[in-house]
Amino acid sequence: MTVNKINSFRDLIAWQKSQELAVMVFKTFKNTNNNLRNQIERSSLSITSNIAEGFGRSSQKDKKHFYIMARGSAYEVQSQLYLALEIGDINKNEFNELLKLSETSTKIIHGLIGSIKL
Repeated sequence: MTVNKINSFRDLIAWQKSQELAVMVFKTFKNTNNNLRNQIERSSLSITSNIAEGFGRSSQKDKKHFYIMARGSAYEVQSQLYLALEIGDINKNEFNELLKLSETSTKIIHGLIGSIKL
């Protein structure tokens, strides 16, 4: 079994899936112009930003803190997706695709958090 060395936050699967989610959020909401669009874009961006910032921290406690913040932002995106569906900003297929990706991202981040030993 080969283990890939992680040299950058970009090597983290949690970051990769969260980046995919952020890109999909920005593309899906690009023709929407309201406060929800602004908030869900910020929330999705916050996931990847917090993972990157956590990766750059030297203490395990700091890393874990930022990964927990990333997970919180992922849950925020999920909540906002439900609202977007209810008000008609996205259709059911877009919702399902985004929610599935968000849930996958959240699970991976949760595993990342659990891997940090304090």
